[in-house]
Amino acid sequence: MRKNCLAAAGLILILAAGLTACGGSGNAGNTGNTGNSGNAGNSGSSEKDTESVPEKTKGSQTGSDKPVTLTFWNGFTSTDGDVLQQIVNDFNESNEYNVTIEMDAMPWATFNEKLPAAIASGNAPDFVLCSTGYYVPYVESGSFQDVSDFYELPGVDKADFDPNIVDLLYYDDLCVGIPMQVISHYLYWDKDLYAAAGLDPETPPKTWEEIMKNAEILTDKSKNQYGFNVPTDNNVVPQYAMYAYGGSYTNADETEALLNSEANA
Repeated sequence: MRKNCLAAAGLILILAAGLTACGGSGNAGNTGNTGNSGNAGNSGSSEKDTESVPEKTKGSQTGSDKPVTLTFWNGFTSTDGDVLQQIVNDFNESNEYNVTIEMDAMPWATFNEKLPAAIASGNAPDFVLCSTGYYVPYVESGSFQDVSDFYELPGVDKADFDPNIVDLLYYDDLCVGIPMQVISHYLYWDKDLYAAAGLDPETPPKTWEEIMKNAEILTDKSKNQYGFNVPTDNNVVPQYAMYAYGGSYTNADETEALLNSEANA
């Protein structure tokens, strides 16, 4: 099953953010259209979107299609949002397909709160930008549509994309996203602590099993010293892995730790 490979890749590789189709009217069999998602009960774009967007995204150069507006949500609220907004503006001014993108950037906490409600009410955006660690529940609920026909568009060559990134955006055989931004994560280790604990300071752990083994050796609670630190205020790889499987650090009101939950395991 590709979804198992997905989670493993999320652990050991990188975070990839995908431009993914969400919302849109249609049904589960409506999977060829890059402009809107197709899922019974979880759809919300207008009929004009479902009729005209597929023709545009398949490379129509006539410029005679009726106007279409597509909504686009993301959490790029810093300077990265300014860059993304300029990209959207350039597309709106230059595309030949009579398509206008309306971008709505909001804090990620707001995004994560609004999107499920918007899907449930049939008012979801046409596209969202989110990380691979967050999209699995949406895929499993049928809210994201296959967008593999993006790679069939004129001027698009799938070979131009790193295959690891492309594969990360597949869930089983469903292509749920297009690579947009890649963020690499790094493991730092304290060579002095390694040497003091009898570990080779020039040999960092390469697997999660080695991380856990070394962490037990390095931990000295009398010094408030712990062998592995997972930041809770940054998008680290373990965090995405937990979220991908429905896990979390705590329950919703942050009164109970859930690190030992079945989902996290």
